[in-house]
Amino acid sequence: MATVVDEKRMDIVLPQGEKAMAVEVMDFISELSQGEQRDFMNFLQGAKFVMTLGKTSALRTI
Repeated sequence: MATVVDEKRMDIVLPQGEKAMAVEVMDFISELSQGEQRDFMNFLQGAKFVMTLGKTSALRTI
């Protein structure tokens, strides 16, 4: 059975120092149920969206 992470897996080149963190995150995600993985991905997408709002707001003040 494919997990949410497997379905959306992308090849990304990371700096060598980030590889250990990426492995740790993937290990954490693999321990989650499929529903928990979906919730976690939704959370990350929301956080990314909020970060873009902050950048957009900062540009408007200039």
